[in-house]
Amino acid sequence: MNYLLNLSPMFAGVSDSDSEKMYNCLGAKKKTFSAGDVIFSFGDGTDFIGIIARGGATLQRTDMLGGKYVLDTLTGGDVFGEMAAFLNPMGDDVSITAKSECEVIFISRDRVTRPCGKVCECHTTMLRNLIGMISQRAMRLSERVEVISNRSIREKLRYFFLLEVKKQGGRTITLPFSASALADYICADRSAMMREMAAMKRDGLIDYERRRVTVL
Repeated sequence: MNYLLNLSPMFAGVSDSDSEKMYNCLGAKKKTFSAGDVIFSFGDGTDFIGIIARGGATLQRTDMLGGKYVLDTLTGGDVFGEMAAFLNPMGDDVSITAKSECEVIFISRDRVTRPCGKVCECHTTMLRNLIGMISQRAMRLSERVEVISNRSIREKLRYFFLLEVKKQGGRTITLPFSASALADYICADRSAMMREMAAMKRDGLIDYERRRVTVL
């Protein structure tokens, strides 16, 4: 099972032989989850860091009133549980939920942040990669704040589409998640969002078919 660690950018630059050693050193354990299962809840503590080895999941917040909001999407190789900032004093529940059948590797947080006395080069490489991944996650969350800070649904959609155009390098983009997840992402009702997308198409701002959107 150690080879699965190499699927994550957290272990970029770590050789297969070192990966095998680290699998045991980090106390790695693999678990399988079905679609809809809660993989991890930050309210239960952060003793582990998880790696999505196969499948997809969503990072979502459930507020005290029961509202659910998608914060991020996770696919193979993505890491969760690395940011203590997800713990919050408001009592909101932040969790990872499987979108499909998922294979997840859990590793000990303490063994990641407190290397053994050997302080192997592979462990230093892993920590350097992890810091980079935390920075990228913080940037994605910052982008979402920028999106939802726009007042109208149209403004939120336009800002989001332009961000994806920049990332994907072309005016025709593939939405990274479903319409329902996109509505959650921009904090809008799905029906209202779809009506606004249809209006944007009529106004010549975009064209779309399913998850393919062209910014005109």
